[in-house]
Amino acid sequence: MISNLRVRLTVIYGGLFAAFVAVLFGVSYWLMGRHLHRTLGDAAADAAQGQLGLQYLLFFAGAVLVAGALGWWLAGRELRSMQAAFDARERFVANASHELRSPLTVIRTEADVTLADPDADVAELRAMGAGIVGAVDDMDALLDGLMVLARSGHGLSAVEPVDLAAAARA
Repeated sequence: MISNLRVRLTVIYGGLFAAFVAVLFGVSYWLMGRHLHRTLGDAAADAAQGQLGLQYLLFFAGAVLVAGALGWWLAGRELRSMQAAFDARERFVANASHELRSPLTVIRTEADVTLADPDADVAELRAMGAGIVGAVDDMDALLDGLMVLARSGHGLSAVEPVDLAAAARA
C-alpha cells in the first residue's frame, strides 16, 4: 500500500516537473528557432535547430531522471511524516481507550459484586454508590482532558498581556 502510494506520488511530482521543463524547453526551442531563421540562412538555421533539438531532448531525458529521483525522495519524506502521525494517533487512541476502560471496570465490578449479594444492606449499597461516583469522576476528568487536548489544536480563544515580573514575584 505505502509503496504503491509512493510510486503514485513520485509520478505526480516527477510528471509536474517534467511537464514544466517540457513547456520551458518548447518555448525556448520555438524562440531559438525564430531567432536562428532571422539571423542565418534557412539551411543553416534548420541544421542548428536540429542540433539544438537533439541537445534539448538529451537534457530533457536527464531532467526526467532527476525529477523521478527528487519525486521519489519527496514522496518518501512525506509518507514517513504521515506514517509517524498515524502511529502517534494509534498510540493515543489505544492509551485513551485503556484509560477510559479502567473507570468502567471499577463501575461494573462495584455494581456486580454488590448486586450479587442478596443480603446487601443500605451501607453496602451506599459504599457501592460512592465507588461508582468516584469512578465516574475519574472518567469525567479523563474526558475533560481529552476535550482540552482536542481544543488545543484550534489556538487560543483569548490572548491577554501578563506582567511577568508580578507573576514571578507571586
